[in-house]
Amino acid sequence: SAPSLLYESTGLYGSSKLLEVDVTSGQALKMRSLGSKEFGEGLAFKPSTNELWQLTWQNAETIVYDRSTLK
Repeated sequence: SAPSLLYESTGLYGSSKLLEVDVTSGQALKMRSLGSKEFGEGLAFKPSTNELWQLTWQNAETIVYDRSTLK
């Protein structure tokens, strides 16, 4: 069966990431790092487009990813 997935946005300049995590094992299945000048904040899922929207702190930017590929 398919794993239960959790999407996580982490924040810290130089270390911010978007992670796809298998809830059962806690293992990160996919990861995207943000740029060194971006501080990851909130994350939202838009089902109609299968997109994840990640907010950045103080940059006033939203990064949009395809949920399937994290690109």
